[in-house]
Amino acid sequence: MWVRSQSKHYLGDYKELVIICNGVYGYAVNGDSTLLGKYDTDERALRVLDTMQQKLIAGASKDVIVNGTRYSKQFVFQMPQK
Repeated sequence: MWVRSQSKHYLGDYKELVIICNGVYGYAVNGDSTLLGKYDTDERALRVLDTMQQKLIAGASKDVIVNGTRYSKQFVFQMPQK
């Protein structure tokens, strides 16, 4: 899933998302982790993760055809500030 971090300094395609100490971390294919967002409580971080899950269920990409050419557009999830 493509995610833009809370600080807006990171934009990446993360294969695994986890909550550690009120933070949502993304893990890339190579195993590197990035803090995507830090929240006041684990419960708030879990709600953010639930929202991310709903976006995945709804579809993280869509295909569009323009003048006979097919394009795939990826959704980018913006981490909420609070």
